[in-house]
Amino acid sequence: MNVYDYMMISMLLGNDYMPHMIGINLRTNGLEK
Repeated sequence: MNVYDYMMISMLLGNDYMPHMIGINLRTNGLEK
């Protein structure tokens, strides 16, 4: 899965259903790259 897949899932299900670590990892990895 890529970033867009996570974004779609988070929008459809809501942020409460997504593990917080995934969001943090995406943010840190995006900033590092």
